[in-house]
Amino acid sequence: MAGFADRLTRLAIVPSAGHPARDALLRLFSALPPVRRRVALRLSGLSQRASDKVAHPARSR
Repeated sequence: MAGFADRLTRLAIVPSAGHPARDALLRLFSALPPVRRRVALRLSGLSQRASDKVAHPARSR
């Protein structure tokens, strides 16, 4: 999660010369449902829970 937060922070603090490119990329990615779903899962922390169940199926019992 820390790596994801770091990437979001870097996106937020792009110098003003990079704002148009950043905004265009974010607009493009937000139009893709799989990307939106993945970001939502990462932000909620549910992606980590799902991977734990896959990696350790015996623990979920």
